[in-house]
Amino acid sequence: MFTAHKPVRREFVRFKDLTAKSKSDPAATIEEMASLLRNSKLRGSIQFHLLAGDEQHVHALSFGKGKPKTHKAAIPKPNLVVTLNLADWWQIAKGAVSPLEVFGRGQMHVRGDYSLGLRVLAHLAANEGRLTLCA
Repeated sequence: MFTAHKPVRREFVRFKDLTAKSKSDPAATIEEMASLLRNSKLRGSIQFHLLAGDEQHVHALSFGKGKPKTHKAAIPKPNLVVTLNLADWWQIAKGAVSPLEVFGRGQMHVRGDYSLGLRVLAHLAANEGRLTLCA
């Protein structure tokens, strides 16, 4: 008798916990991300649009030359723009779910240099998982 063998897929990479300093202020998670990127060789900027009902929280992170900088407003010409629900961001920021899972469910929109996002995810990884949607 033949039994179907289900291929084993590694889970997606998740962020290290970015919520240590605050469980309620999204800006603190972006600041923690900046802190963890301090010694990386990555260069670029990411703008986050975090949606909560009718409210939109806009935060940005620029990194590359010296100390990473955070911004509590939109920046000109970010390399990557990420838009998602604030509740989903909290799940990502605490490392409970991978950004790739949220993106794959259509709950995150990305515009610009998505490879920059993958490089940041790899640098901030809490686990040894997949960095691609297709295995």
